[in-house]
Amino acid sequence: VQGTPWSKVITEKPLHENLEILLKVADAVGFGHARGVIHRDLKPENVMLGEYGEVLVMDWGLAIATPAFRKSATITQTTSMGGTPAYMAPEMAAGPVEKVGPSSDVYLLGAILFEILTGQPPHSGKTVMKCLMAAARNEIVATQHSGELMDIALRAMASKMTDRPQTVRDFQNEIREYQSHSESLALLQRAEERLQAARVSKDYEELSRAVFEYDEAVELWTGNERAKHGGLAARLA
Repeated sequence: VQGTPWSKVITEKPLHENLEILLKVADAVGFGHARGVIHRDLKPENVMLGEYGEVLVMDWGLAIATPAFRKSATITQTTSMGGTPAYMAPEMAAGPVEKVGPSSDVYLLGAILFEILTGQPPHSGKTVMKCLMAAARNEIVATQHSGELMDIALRAMASKMTDRPQTVRDFQNEIREYQSHSESLALLQRAEERLQAARVSKDYEELSRAVFEYDEAVELWTGNERAKHGGLAARLA
């Protein structure tokens, strides 16, 4: 397979590009889950980016099969723990291996999102063993980053498997909701600037455009209260 490991360029890419790559990784992982396969070693190093926008999830050597796997009778199921300590979910580090399931891959997707936001994976230690112990205790590296995306990452990395998004699609939906909020806020900013300029110029056409942008911002995110109030102010103007 030819391409560039995501790990080599993840810090160079803008947030929106990294999020699109993460969503494509999640597509592949969700497909695997639908076929009864858990990856167990998701990380930027195991994602290859092709020259034409391809996103390939590599290195399925540690994957395990669930009872949903159609050919489970033809394979020898692993009984050993596996993964990369810096990203591992607690159940992957502490065991038993029977606890590892789709939720563990959701954790790993959250760990990648954490790295996108902070520039480092969620667990660290001076030695591999200390890093493994941090993963087992779910000790996440301290960060000053906050906001909606960080909340999504931390929910995906919850210690209790039941507190995480229950499926890959649920995780994707949370990111897509953030993206709609982000677009809504960008439209809101443009509408506010346009309304301010139109109040000075008294240009009816500009006011009309401001109303449209406020309405679009609300349509993208119904919880955007500033856009609702701004739309009313633009109509009054």
